[in-house]
Amino acid sequence: MSQIYTSTNELKLPTLPARVIQTVSKITGEDKAEGLLNSGKTAEAKKLLDEVLDKNPDSPKGHFLMGKILSNEGNLFPAISHLEETLRVDEKFYDAYYLLGRNYSRVNLLEDSLKNYITYYSIRPQATVALEIGRVYETMGNSVLANEYYAKANAMNPGNPNLQMRMTETAGNLANDLYLRASHAFSVNQFKEAYNLFAQAIDTGNLSDGAKRDAVRKLEIARFRLMEEVQRTAAAREGFAATQKNFAATSLKYYQLADAGLRTSFAEGATVEWRGYVAKKFVRYGRDVLLMIKELDRDELDYMSYPENSYKLNKHYNNRPIFLLEAQKGGFPNFVRPGRMITFNGKTEWKYYDILNEMSSPVRVPVFEFIAAYPDPRR
Repeated sequence: MSQIYTSTNELKLPTLPARVIQTVSKITGEDKAEGLLNSGKTAEAKKLLDEVLDKNPDSPKGHFLMGKILSNEGNLFPAISHLEETLRVDEKFYDAYYLLGRNYSRVNLLEDSLKNYITYYSIRPQATVALEIGRVYETMGNSVLANEYYAKANAMNPGNPNLQMRMTETAGNLANDLYLRASHAFSVNQFKEAYNLFAQAIDTGNLSDGAKRDAVRKLEIARFRLMEEVQRTAAAREGFAATQKNFAATSLKYYQLADAGLRTSFAEGATVEWRGYVAKKFVRYGRDVLLMIKELDRDELDYMSYPENSYKLNKHYNNRPIFLLEAQKGGFPNFVRPGRMITFNGKTEWKYYDILNEMSSPVRVPVFEFIAAYPDPRR
């Protein structure tokens, strides 16, 4: 008669090898999320990664996997933010360079795309990556470097029918790709980008007749809108100069927004040129709104008792000099996005809006009407 065991202890099973125990104990939340992602359970992976990053905001693999998920979903700017965080923590997380190259290319930030693609290619040269670099150069109108990378791709994998097909598709689809990007930029009022892309699409000579007629028409509209923008920017500069004169050749200080006497003296408002950090972007009553953190000058730091500038906002939104910058829908240039520093002109009419912080409590914040912004080389 066979013996019946009532517990696993009676089985006297052999002890697991130490290396197996160590391997099991080393499985991290990031590894579990990666397993879920590879199994097609994206929602579960995303939820787990939220928990991982909440506990450890400096997890490079956590940021990379979240960036990968968001890339696949088409949420490119949040994806880029997570991938940049990956490299901030670990600059040798090379797969992040490739995804950044691809994502920056998809949002037409081609110089950023090249920087990341080329970094990845220098570490892990591959024919398909060389092909993508060539395509970016061709989009930028640099046919010499485009052909150089196409040749590298072909040399690394000569006669490969899949690669040859991709090269043929790249040449044939470039005009349509430029046209579609230009049309999107035009639809969100990014007229400078639309103008450049329509011009490149037309110059390829490969657009269909209908697409070419539409591109030429929209090119002229974009040109007209750009002229309007130049005039508006000039007016912004003049307004800022007048404000500087009123404030004794200095810009309005952040702490002066609460000065009731100043608001009375300058009832029509004041135009400023400030530098600030874009913390968040949202829509309010059909208008685009940025939650900004001002870069304080030395006088402001001393007056407001801040030891230095910092751009980490707490959940209450009460630890930094914040303000709102609003514009019509699609009115901000494409380089103005969360995580970036910008220099801008804006006008305050001493208005305040109530917004909800991350604790769902209302916070009263000063508002500026956006006039113009300028790419900040320091980011």
